[in-house]
Amino acid sequence: MRLIDIYKYSSRSQNGELRSVEIARRNGGIQMKFIYKPTWLSAAVLLFFSATCTPQIPGLRSTSTTPPPTQPSLPAADTLHRETPRGTVLNFLKYAHRGDYATAARYLQVSPKSTADPQALARQLLTLMDTSLHASISLVSDSPEGSLDDLSDPNTEVIGQFVVQDRVESFALSRVPQKGSTPVWLVSKATLDDVPRLFELAGAPAIDQYLPDLLSEYLFLGVPIGRWLAILLSIAVCLSIGWGVVRLTNLALKYRHPETIPPHLHYWRVVRKPAALVIAIVLHAICVYWIGLPILYRMYYFRTLEILLTICVAWLIGAMLDANKQRILASGREKREAISLVQLLSGIGKAALIIIASLTILGVLGFDTKTMVAGLGIGGLALALGAQKTLENLISGITLVADDVFAIGDECVIDGRNVTVQEIGLRSLIVRAREGTQMSFPNGMLAQVGIENVSRRNRFLLWTTLVISYETSLTQVHCVIARAREMLYSHCRIEQESARFRLTSMTSVGYEVELFAFVQSTNGAEMAAIREDVFFRIADIAEAEGAVWAIPSQLTFLSRKQQVDAKKEADAEHTVQVWKGENENPFPDVSAQRLAQLRGTIAYPAQGSREDTEQEQVKVQAQQAS
Repeated sequence: MRLIDIYKYSSRSQNGELRSVEIARRNGGIQMKFIYKPTWLSAAVLLFFSATCTPQIPGLRSTSTTPPPTQPSLPAADTLHRETPRGTVLNFLKYAHRGDYATAARYLQVSPKSTADPQALARQLLTLMDTSLHASISLVSDSPEGSLDDLSDPNTEVIGQFVVQDRVESFALSRVPQKGSTPVWLVSKATLDDVPRLFELAGAPAIDQYLPDLLSEYLFLGVPIGRWLAILLSIAVCLSIGWGVVRLTNLALKYRHPETIPPHLHYWRVVRKPAALVIAIVLHAICVYWIGLPILYRMYYFRTLEILLTICVAWLIGAMLDANKQRILASGREKREAISLVQLLSGIGKAALIIIASLTILGVLGFDTKTMVAGLGIGGLALALGAQKTLENLISGITLVADDVFAIGDECVIDGRNVTVQEIGLRSLIVRAREGTQMSFPNGMLAQVGIENVSRRNRFLLWTTLVISYETSLTQVHCVIARAREMLYSHCRIEQESARFRLTSMTSVGYEVELFAFVQSTNGAEMAAIREDVFFRIADIAEAEGAVWAIPSQLTFLSRKQQVDAKKEADAEHTVQVWKGENENPFPDVSAQRLAQLRGTIAYPAQGSREDTEQEQVKVQAQQAS
């Protein structure tokens, strides 16, 4: 292989070492030969020149990149979680109750020039917070900026007040900037200056003076056992007091009305159980505060009491709604419209009560209910899109009650069915059919169909056609029509202006007479009795005038003349005369006294039947077993 070009480079390093490089180009190729003894300096020089010469070789991309621009670093988070007022208070209590006063002292704004012992201050502050602090830890701001209610000093957060004998001092936090970290909240210097004096005035809880040494010395969770026993005892005492207050109130109501049971007494009986629990919970909370449970335990214990109190208050309000509902339902049919409205409002009120109680409990547990309430707008839109039929039924139910279309107890014709309204719900209408079956109609459907309210009619139409036979003379027909008209005009329950009894046609079987009258009644049963009375009077008129009713020509039958039994006819006339003489005429209605005599006189199943025999055997077996 022929040597074309040879390049030689020689140099001597500072320590006298010889370095040479021969570069030969053979047949278009490149061959390099290095002869040197490497040192750290030579390696650095070689890397430097190779980095600068790389772009000069054709076809080779540069590997150098532009360093990204530097971004400002964020402040480091505080490792003790003092960024918010609530975090400072809770973590101080956590370390102080553990006995780690060295760490707890780091939550205090102690001046470097102060001669006070930070750990002693932390111990004294813990005692004051457990015994004399009037504040709610759950209401302390959890925002790094603190509470925005008081903008006079944004770097100061007032947590509560220390009440010791007749002195009242504020318990405040100060926001202190930190180098290389976020600002932190510390117990302010002004508060720490008052701590030693307040600690000297404050003593142990008053209950400790009445506890024996055994119950005061032994601790459970850092609290004397005597206090835990006092808390358990207060539960029983407060429940007894709450129930006693309810019983005394009940006796007072009975004393004021000894003869009758007033409506408000029944109302009180419904709400007395939740009322007793509410009284007991409030009294127990006062007792726990007086016993002196440490503030951290007191916070969680009071949070539990708040949840129980919310549930009991919701129970109390729900019981009040039910009591009002039952009172109106028992008021009679005169207030049917009010009954319907109360039933619907009761359902809406209970639904709203559940929502409010749930949000309150979530707020006590620490959830951000403001965000939840704000999200109800978007959630309500999504719910409206996904539950269109449910919302349609709800709105339709409110509309039907507002328009007063029907009320509880009304008889209506809905979808061709004769029904009686039993309950107007948020989703559907509950009715009872004439057959005795229970039915429900969605409120949305009711808003789109016709509803005939039979109970609200102010009169009933009596309209029929009677046919007098051609065997009756025309003179007799005149007399029957005239006397029947006089009867209709004279009847006190028939509308005189619209009543008519007229000959309308002459058919193949006789004279056709139309009876048209309005019965002045709003009750269907009463209307049936009045209609019966009118027919009987017309029949008496026709019989008195000797008129004969026509028989339809389409009816074909064979009959034999039979002699009327004179004895039976006489007995029937005697019976009718007895009814009239003793004022026991069963028309239009049977007397209430007679109804009471007849009630239950016909046994069912009939005596001697298989069912009756089986029932008797069951009764005998029950008597033998007892």
